[in-house]
Amino acid sequence: MPYQPKSYLSGLIIGLGLIVTALGARAQTIYLDPAVEYVTTGIGTEFVMELKVDEDITSMRSFTYYVDFDASKLDTVEVTEGPLLPSSGGTTYFFKYIVGDTSLQLEGMVLGAGIDVAGPGVLATIRIKTLDTGYVNMAVAQHRIRDVNANLIESTAEGAEIYIDIPPDEFNLISPIGGQTVRGFPGEEFPLTWNRSSSMYPADDVKYRLVYARDTNFTLDVVTVNDLTDTVRTVQVDDLIESMYYWQVTAISTLYGFERRSTPAYDSINFMYGLTEPTGFDLISPADAGEVDIYGHDYITFNWETSTSDIPGDTISYIFYLGPDPGVPTGAEIVDTVKHLSEIEISSSLLTCGEWRYWTVNAVNKYDLNTWAGSTRSAIFYSNCDLDHNGELDITDLQLLIDYQFLTLTAPFPEIVANCDCFGEVDISDIQRLVDNQFLTLTPIPVCD
Repeated sequence: MPYQPKSYLSGLIIGLGLIVTALGARAQTIYLDPAVEYVTTGIGTEFVMELKVDEDITSMRSFTYYVDFDASKLDTVEVTEGPLLPSSGGTTYFFKYIVGDTSLQLEGMVLGAGIDVAGPGVLATIRIKTLDTGYVNMAVAQHRIRDVNANLIESTAEGAEIYIDIPPDEFNLISPIGGQTVRGFPGEEFPLTWNRSSSMYPADDVKYRLVYARDTNFTLDVVTVNDLTDTVRTVQVDDLIESMYYWQVTAISTLYGFERRSTPAYDSINFMYGLTEPTGFDLISPADAGEVDIYGHDYITFNWETSTSDIPGDTISYIFYLGPDPGVPTGAEIVDTVKHLSEIEISSSLLTCGEWRYWTVNAVNKYDLNTWAGSTRSAIFYSNCDLDHNGELDITDLQLLIDYQFLTLTAPFPEIVANCDCFGEVDISDIQRLVDNQFLTLTPIPVCD
């Protein structure tokens, strides 16, 4: 809560390291002047206060003035009698005491019958030195003013307030706090917010210093933002990693550099990237409904487009599925995983020939979020010239080829399996190639590219 000067204060007189508030009018009042003392030059600063009476005090012969005093923060360097009582021309006495380190007591009197003084005037001058920083309330504990006949004069008394190097007002961190989890996507931002602070020194603005880092000592990946005037600061998600972050705000007096740390002194944020599935992708090869010759190939390559993640530091794995069911992965015969690569090599020995097979791929990130390929593809695998798909070339393959060409005309499946010479259409030259392989030159069947 900010300190409030007395309501009767008006005007400002700014001196070296001190801001002194002038006084307005009073009625039959004994008071300290200035009523508010702003000390901004720290411990050891000296300043002067005067005990005065106003112009409505008449026929005054004596006074007593006791005011609260904090000897842990203030020291009376010198207390002297003011000129008002001696102006009577009579003999005066003046007493000053510090009682119990908590009370400053001043007393004065004009000696001699029928002698008095009238205000306004100065009763005492007090030179004070600061011993510590903080707030001191010199509240009046007791006062008396007597007239020339020793009767009490009805009067009021006012003390003073002293502010020594007071930092800006207390303020709180608002959000996010308490280890709250904050999620964000690349390109986004989120706010850090705190309460506004203010300075009780006139014409003194407050700016803020924001610091955040990944450790409570504020040394790991530390970011410092100075001279903030607003109580909100946005943080770019692209500047963060997934981690616990700690943040603090300091309010700083622009005129005097006094600082106050937020409440709490720092707080924490559990930052995590927003979780999203890998980006969409599709299959590339083999082509849908493709006829794939495995003859002469130890492995068949399946590839697909690359899926990516919008989450920094994320990784993508791909799960490959192949089986006889168009609803693959249902009934998948082959399930294999590759990391980072958008292709896989499947051993030809694992592929069933002569029957439709279906394949697809699922992209999975490290948070177990996944995206399926945009399609499922079919393929028919075969080994060139192995018309019965039994895994070897033999007399049965020759018989099926002759039937197809000259007898039953029943085409093998797929028909391309009968193109033994890899050239043109299926014809007599393919029969000749298989006969040579089986019975004559034993020349291997060519590998068709």
